[in-house]
Amino acid sequence: MKVLYTWLKEFVDTRLSPREIQDALTMAGVEVSSCRYLGEGMEDVVVSRILEMAPHPNAEKLSLCRVTDEKREYRIVCGARNMKTGDVVALALAGARLPNGMQIGKAKIRGQVSEGMLCSEQELGLAEESPGIMILPADTEVGNPLAPAIGMADWLLTIEITPNRGDCLSVLGVAREVAAITGEQVVLPEASFAETGPPIGEIASVAVTDMNLCPRYSARVITEMKIDPSPPLIHRRLALCGVRPINNIVDITNYLLLELGQPMHAFDLDRLAGNRIDVRTSGIPRTFTTLDGTAREIQSGMLLIWDAEGPVAVGGVMGGENTEVLEGTSRILFESAHFAPASIRSTGRRLGLSTESSYRFERGVDPSGTMYAADRAVALLSGFADFQVASGSFDIGREGEYRRAIPFRPSRAKRVIGRNYSDRECTDVFSRLGFPVNETGEGPWEVTIPAHRFDIEREIDLIEEIARLNGYDTIPTTYPESGAPDFSRDDLFDAEVERASEFLRTEGFTQAINFSFVSGKEWEKHGSLLGFDPSDAMRLSNPISEDATLMRPHLLMGLLHNVETSIRRFVDDIRMFEVGKAFGKSFLEGHFEEPRLAFVLYGRRMPGNWSKGADPVDFYDAKGVTESIL
Repeated sequence: MKVLYTWLKEFVDTRLSPREIQDALTMAGVEVSSCRYLGEGMEDVVVSRILEMAPHPNAEKLSLCRVTDEKREYRIVCGARNMKTGDVVALALAGARLPNGMQIGKAKIRGQVSEGMLCSEQELGLAEESPGIMILPADTEVGNPLAPAIGMADWLLTIEITPNRGDCLSVLGVAREVAAITGEQVVLPEASFAETGPPIGEIASVAVTDMNLCPRYSARVITEMKIDPSPPLIHRRLALCGVRPINNIVDITNYLLLELGQPMHAFDLDRLAGNRIDVRTSGIPRTFTTLDGTAREIQSGMLLIWDAEGPVAVGGVMGGENTEVLEGTSRILFESAHFAPASIRSTGRRLGLSTESSYRFERGVDPSGTMYAADRAVALLSGFADFQVASGSFDIGREGEYRRAIPFRPSRAKRVIGRNYSDRECTDVFSRLGFPVNETGEGPWEVTIPAHRFDIEREIDLIEEIARLNGYDTIPTTYPESGAPDFSRDDLFDAEVERASEFLRTEGFTQAINFSFVSGKEWEKHGSLLGFDPSDAMRLSNPISEDATLMRPHLLMGLLHNVETSIRRFVDDIRMFEVGKAFGKSFLEGHFEEPRLAFVLYGRRMPGNWSKGADPVDFYDAKGVTESIL
């Protein structure tokens, strides 16, 4: 979600700077991933006027321009052809470094001095490509810095919205968050206009058949409208927020989507059969062509917008090609509705279609704001276009109660968060959030949640609001108390095993690690030599091979295999040990699983020692090692 700082200040006249808003929102759990000044690189670019143009004497594709910024005149060599004498243009002075990284300096081009450069939108970072230099409106004041003249003396905040905070997918939603943090007030823009047209019921009709999937549907109708480009302010704001401007009608619906978070759609009323709207599901599968020109396979149960003859839009997802606003459109019906999130999510997934509208409807759109959004669209449009507004409006479902009450206990907040919050601190947070509180004496409070906060469902959600708006950094650090001893018996045993292993390593022993699975046939043959009855072994019911049918009852057989392997590789002196578990049957417990340590000595007692070092190891050598370990 991208939000312009100046747009945000139209809703909350905050004292915070853009950087401070970035920090405050992030600390409150609404991450602002970037905060960028849009006029960066335009500090030395000024608005100027072309006084004279002449051909370059030494290059037929270049021209010589004499321009002024009302302070002095400059000679500029230019290769563009789209300007003329009297045009207002953007002049980059010598020393400027443009947003695209280009360094501007005084230079001689084909024998003529150029004291700067006339800039294109591409060079200023305003467009990916441009046919020529940027031509500004004729009434732009010459001599002023370019950034404020074109609305680029602004900051763009990029906000990462989590799925549960659909209320923040708008300028208004972010303004509410800033106001909740600072205690400032949110002010909604005026949405008034004159209703000079015929009664709306005489030129259109609206019905909602499936109220469960569309709890509220609001609409306004305008007539005698001329389709034109949008004014610079709307055009620029849409472009900076990543939305492609199209025309004044489509742009207004997109503008309201970004401003209020309310998806809207504009129907060409003359292309609506019977001039009527009905909201209901599709009873049978059908094919429907959406605005992007794609034929969609509509399945039974999907919510559609219908006219008298058939579907004209996929409700909450995308409009239809058959009622698209075209250049000759003059009568328009503005739709502003609330659709059930689960229905939109299911439809979008089955169609493989996700739009800015469906993205918001899936997360929840304020059902109490549909009529205001429709009125705001008409009021904005009336500021730069001439048309007639039909008298009255359609507003089905306005009588619904979309707020809800949740019990809250301040004492519960203390137990959950680990910090004592006074009653005043709690009511202050709820007041800043716009949550009315009814303190009912000794019992829990009753907190009323407005319709736009879909994420607040239980008391624990209210506790989270208390914590985040009082500041997570104010929660004290505490550690759990434990009555456990410093060292358990297992810890002491492991320490003893490690001490014994370290002693053996220092005495020249090598540690072996063998599998716990061993061959049953081998143990039946040699188990008696080790004093172990083969019938007491734990056998596997589904062994992976003949060599892994038993859980080893002893560590020694694995070590003897290691000795055998070493001798085959001409290793004559062997000192080896292993630490691991042995397994077997037990008369009392049914089975045992014991930690063991075993070692073997083979070969000479002290290889390389001239004093009896060549004598073979014997029982007393093993006895000496055992006593040292113990």
